Amino acid sequence: MRELRVIHLVASLAEASGGPPRSVANLCQQLSSAGISVSILTLDTEPYFGKSITLDESAIKVHRVPCHYFRPLRLIMSPAFRSVAARLIAEADVVHSHGLWLGVNRNAAAMARHLDKGHVVSPRGNLHPTCLCQSAWKKKMARRLFVDRLLANARCIHATSEDEVGHVRRLGIKTPVARIPVAVQRPELDLKLLQAVFRERWPNLQGKRLLLFLSRVHPHKGIFELAQCWSQLHASHPDWHLVIAGPDEVGCLGEARARLGAASGLEKTTVTGQVSGQDKWALLTNCELVVLPTHSENFGHVIGEALSVMKPVLTTVAAPWKSLEKYHCGWQVGVGLDPLCRRLTEVLALQSAALRQFGENGLQLISEEHGPGEAFAKIKEVYLWAAGVVEKPTWIH
Repeated sequence: MRELRVIHLVASLAEASGGPPRSVANLCQQLSSAGISVSILTLDTEPYFGKSITLDESAIKVHRVPCHYFRPLRLIMSPAFRSVAARLIAEADVVHSHGLWLGVNRNAAAMARHLDKGHVVSPRGNLHPTCLCQSAWKKKMARRLFVDRLLANARCIHATSEDEVGHVRRLGIKTPVARIPVAVQRPELDLKLLQAVFRERWPNLQGKRLLLFLSRVHPHKGIFELAQCWSQLHASHPDWHLVIAGPDEVGCLGEARARLGAASGLEKTTVTGQVSGQDKWALLTNCELVVLPTHSENFGHVIGEALSVMKPVLTTVAAPWKSLEKYHCGWQVGVGLDPLCRRLTEVLALQSAALRQFGENGLQLISEEHGPGEAFAKIKEVYLWAAGVVEKPTWIH
């Protein structure tokens, strides 16, 4: 049989867009290594959202279509996208689209249906109840106009957790769902180099115990609760220092600073802005604890990245990481200020050696529940079925 050809459609590969671009890039790179012909069709958003995820473009063909971004309306338009998508989808065996609400997703579904191509859809958390409540009237309209039809006509929906399977089914969607956890690969890092990067970039953080928030600075990620909690706790934990690392995409950093309270709270907080590459890994490998007090999360890539470098994580029950406490590598709390403050008070009181042991336990969780081997074997099965090469796998429901 000739090489299977799969095209992935995603609105943006910008680093500032958070987890989905990283997940798509990682998936495509692994599929390419497994002998699948993979290409990506995306909008060229670098003029508006900054640097894109780095990919090995000798193995993965990336098609970037020019677009226009209307910032006041947060609207992306690309007159050329539909024609480019039609040409590239015609050459593919399987179309895998990521996301739901944008023209990219609507056009991918329409072209796949018109050209009779197997269409796999990854909602990427967009069916989470919290997500559906944001701009609720727009999303209700989009569901009526095209999203529900897009999901109903897909060959398969790719869910990354049991929670996401439930989100799909609660909306009455009967399309087959393949539950395949996001794979996490332990990065190969030069720790001496990262120590040097850390010393050079953040000399003021040397010798401090670091509590790291590494995500988009957004109310959805719990940044306001974290800031208010830290304003209450920093004085009683003088050896700890909060680092807030991530893009301020909706302009809420000022409000977060205000919630830090007194000047002493600001003095014990460092805001780095968006970090990537060596800077990101330098912070992760030099912190003692990662915190993500999210209101909803489809996966939470920073949690997987933290565990992969043996750092414990404190997050909420809104993230699909129930195994943190099972493997003794982190903690889950209820969403909101009080649960966060109660548990963070306990965790910050732990000695560094105890936190290191929690971090080391995280490797077992990653190995047993998020290893890349099984995940990529399953997604390949999905593609072969979507392309009509094999019968429907029995594990897809």
